[in-house]
Order: sequence, then C-alpha cells, then structure tokens
Amino acid sequence: MRANGRGPTALARAVCAAGSRRGNETGSREAGPAGAGPGPDAGRGRRIDPPSDSVITIRDLKAVPNFNSLLGIANFQATMLLENGDTEWTAERVCINVRFRDINMIFIDVQQVGCLEELKPLDSRQFTVTYTGMIPPRLFPIRAEAKVDYVKWTK
Repeated sequence: MRANGRGPTALARAVCAAGSRRGNETGSREAGPAGAGPGPDAGRGRRIDPPSDSVITIRDLKAVPNFNSLLGIANFQATMLLENGDTEWTAERVCINVRFRDINMIFIDVQQVGCLEELKPLDSRQFTVTYTGMIPPRLFPIRAEAKVDYVKWTK
C-alpha cells in the first residue's frame, strides 16, 4: 500500500470515474449493457400496444346554430379539425362526443356522438357533428364542448 492509503485499485477507480465524467462533459455517452436498446415510448408500454386515445387532438372547434322556424327544427353543428398524432397507427374509427349548450345554460344541454372512419397516421381531417331537435322558445347563440369518446386502432 502507498503512503496516502490508496491501493492501486482505488487509484484506478478514481481515474475511470474522472475519465467517464470528462467523457460526459464532451457529449459522448457511456456504453450501457450489451443489447440495451431504446425503451418503450412514454405512456405507451410495449410497441405492440396501441397509442393512447389522447393522441387524437381536436382543434378549431366551432358551434353554429341553424333555426328553421317554418318546420320548427333547430340544427346545431359543431365543426372541428381532427388530427392523428401517431406515426404508425391508423385510427380506424374515431368517435367524438359533442355537448351542445346555450350560452346561458338554460334551454339546451344535449350530447351527440359522431364517428369518423380511417384517420391515417399524422393525418388531419375536417369533421362535423350535427344535432337536430325542436326550436327552443328563444333563439340564442350556442357553444360546443368536444372530447374523444372511442378510438379503434389498427396498425
């Protein structure tokens, strides 16, 4: 043993540790265990598992009322842009639940589900959900809230 109390193995460990720290400072990566590849995607699990339904995004949601007083019918339309953010999986069927409400939340509070077929990976498409009902006692602006209700994924 040396006078400083360090044996040859203690010195070797210190040099290796300093060398590996220096290697990380320059941006190089230390080698991991043999055969260790990238792990699964966050929130996805194994690669064979379909993505989360939150990969489908709803953008540019607009609610439009259309009143036909002669027939006594009201059509409420919600138009939106649906986007599939996954790079590998096709959303074979996407169902969107839309809740139509009047601004004052007095006369109308209805839900309608609409489904879209074949939303390819990284694709965006316009989609409209329509609810038809009786004209309320007073005409008013409406608003819509939309959420993904169901997605059937295929690879």
